Amino acid sequence: MLSDELRNQIFKVGKASTAEECSVDINLLKTVKKHLKKHNLADKESDVLKDVNFELPQLQGSNIDKHFRTLAQRQVEDYEKLAEILIESNHHSKPKEWSYSKGWTRYEHDGTATPVDFPEEQAIVFDIECLVNEGGYPTMATALSSKYWYSWCSDYLVQDQFRWTSRPRVEDLIPLETKRGSNKLSADQCLKRLVIGHNVGFDRSFVKEQYYIQRSKLRFLDTMSIHIAVCGLTTFQRILYVATNKNSSRKEVKEWLEKGKLHGDVHSDGWKGVSTMNNLRDVYNLHCGGEPLDKSERDVFMEGNMADVREKFQDLMSYCARDVEATLEVFRKLWPEFKERFQHPVTLAGMMEMGTAYLPTNQNWERYINQCNTTYTDLQRELKQLLMGMANDACELLHDEKYKDDPWLWDLDWSVAEMKMKKSPKKKSIKTKEEEVTDEEEDVIDKVLSTEDLIPKRATHMPGYPQWYRDLCPKINAEDWSPGPSLVSPQLRVTPKLLRLTWDGFPVHYSDKHGWGYVVPGRQEGWEPQIDELLNKEKARYPFRAVYELCGKSWPENVKSVITADEFETLVNQGGIDAFKHLPTDDGMDADEKRRHWKSTGQKVKFFKTSSPQAVSEHTGDGPYMDVDIPGCWFYKIPHKDGKGKRVGSPLAKDYLSKVEEGVLSACSGTSAERALRLSKMCSYWKNNQNRIESQMNIWLKKSELSRNITRSLEFDDDSQYGAIVPRIVPAGTITRRAVEPTWLTASNAYSDRVGSELKAMIQSPPGYHFVGADVDSQELWIAAIIGDSHFAKMHGYDEKAGQNLGMPVRLQEAMRKMQGQNLEHQDDFGRNSIATPTRASCTELNKILAS
Repeated sequence: MLSDELRNQIFKVGKASTAEECSVDINLLKTVKKHLKKHNLADKESDVLKDVNFELPQLQGSNIDKHFRTLAQRQVEDYEKLAEILIESNHHSKPKEWSYSKGWTRYEHDGTATPVDFPEEQAIVFDIECLVNEGGYPTMATALSSKYWYSWCSDYLVQDQFRWTSRPRVEDLIPLETKRGSNKLSADQCLKRLVIGHNVGFDRSFVKEQYYIQRSKLRFLDTMSIHIAVCGLTTFQRILYVATNKNSSRKEVKEWLEKGKLHGDVHSDGWKGVSTMNNLRDVYNLHCGGEPLDKSERDVFMEGNMADVREKFQDLMSYCARDVEATLEVFRKLWPEFKERFQHPVTLAGMMEMGTAYLPTNQNWERYINQCNTTYTDLQRELKQLLMGMANDACELLHDEKYKDDPWLWDLDWSVAEMKMKKSPKKKSIKTKEEEVTDEEEDVIDKVLSTEDLIPKRATHMPGYPQWYRDLCPKINAEDWSPGPSLVSPQLRVTPKLLRLTWDGFPVHYSDKHGWGYVVPGRQEGWEPQIDELLNKEKARYPFRAVYELCGKSWPENVKSVITADEFETLVNQGGIDAFKHLPTDDGMDADEKRRHWKSTGQKVKFFKTSSPQAVSEHTGDGPYMDVDIPGCWFYKIPHKDGKGKRVGSPLAKDYLSKVEEGVLSACSGTSAERALRLSKMCSYWKNNQNRIESQMNIWLKKSELSRNITRSLEFDDDSQYGAIVPRIVPAGTITRRAVEPTWLTASNAYSDRVGSELKAMIQSPPGYHFVGADVDSQELWIAAIIGDSHFAKMHGYDEKAGQNLGMPVRLQEAMRKMQGQNLEHQDDFGRNSIATPTRASCTELNKILAS
């Protein structure tokens, strides 16, 4: 796949093999072409890229494998030595009394406290505590090196100072490399340092020097990431682990248990003894044993204030120090196993590099947040007005019971509350001056004044309106009262009905059992209304005639004539014989006896005959489901992103925004409904991400704290603001060692019709700097194609016109087959076949073949 020049530099070999040098089986080639045609992949024209040739840096080794191994080893070897120093050290016990002073304090073996600028040793175990109610400020911290204990106290903890801003500044953070009052990293201070912590990405965001754009040699090693990499849990395993000792009501757990009973599977819980949740307390209990960590003091930081921290200062500092001790013990247990499991230095180098993420910002960050909030508020106000208007229009269907013929609103609660009045009291005599009023006026006044006693203390809420409409109207005595159905929102179940949503042109319908779906007319079986349902006027019936008209379907000819409830009741009152001829009673009974028998037993009797079944047309939804009682129609569930069988909570959720753009999900209430649907889509991103974006700890830097590249740049503006965000990344947040961060690693691309989706564009390089990026498009598919082609046809990238074959060598094919053979005899803890990790010997053999 490479040009000859690049191939020669990387693999130290000559030109690629030609077609004449490789044996190609003609029959196999025909089979390949047949497969490609079957999947509509043959005869596809593709752009042929020109060869890219440039001089690469010299390989750091004899082959590409040794090159990366050498580079990674250079990056991590000094930090590995620092880690070993911590593991082998015999630290003394923590101080009995902590110094109540600003900044860092060092504690000798005899407990002597000495103020210092920052911990002197190059490797420490570190933990900080924040007071939640005081904002994003660090309150206290402790550290442990191979020689000393250290403590740090915030200025606001020692002195009761007024905070002029709710956002922390650089001087409020914890220094680990610079002296107190210094804003620059000098060359002699830029030593290689290692900080170990549990979820250390959180602690790193409160370190002062991490907000300087100058490159620091300080690296962070996360014990939580090491635990996850060695023996972490998958998402579903975490759910099962939490549900171990209690009756979980989570749907995933119930479905898993039901499937186990259905298939008779015997599930083993052995995996719960070799792993645990990711918090420090559980990880410490699993790997170190002993007494569980006491986390009761944590409530002070979660719910208390600064006065509570000052009152319990010694206890809280000891609590923080216990976490440091526990973190070190966990690291001592996990570090040898981690090194054994992940021997390649690129793994550790990658984890450390992911822990150095840095996001520069400028004044556009605040402008972005302010404009998004303003736009979002305006759109939400317009959306609410549109939904309130549709609710008012729908309320008018109460007249003449028109709602019964509406495919969306028919099953809402249309019951009306009447005005409640007190009983009429005894008539009071009202004294009036004879000269002022006449007898007739006096009677009118008496009548009006007498109604005062009829008014109840608690007035009826919205009398004369249907119940569903009254639920959308706040009561008058509420604090946030506003007129009309102001409580309506896109999250309510009534909103898709007011919008009259359709899926592929079919009206949506909500089933208590299956969730949101859509109704497709044309079903010719199941026309079986029950007699007691027809007689019961209180129970609403699906307006299937209106659905047929909406979808342009003709009425089925082979379905028996359907009569209304009123017509049927007339037949019953008149003693109609036809209404009871299908009653399942003794043949000797006449119609009158059958009628009395039906009323006395209350049996449900089918009234209409069922016609022959009709084939169901293909639909994108999940179904059809026959247990939804809609005569003449099929019910399909709206497809869920997690697959079949899952209930859709709302068709207006963010997962269905693409369906709105494609026109699959649309509204039938006119331009107002279409506009409401577009507004809901526009507001979705900011609504889901507003809190996470606004809570980002953006630290603004003073001019004296900026680098010379910025201040000397011609683009530098004294009125501009420059700052940085340190994302709280978990370098190995999954068992596949993928980094995890809730905001920045999940940010989507920008969309012109979604407020706030341009989040990534707000990370802007300062003057004198540039962003450089590289991304291989569909890299996983490329690799899978290479391996799949080499296994099937023993070649890859064959160009018949050019006469070149870039297939894998035979030795590599054999190594891959050996690895695949090792993956067959393995079962996971659930008794299912799964792919096992190839042995280290086969991986080594594969690396040698790749290198050659």
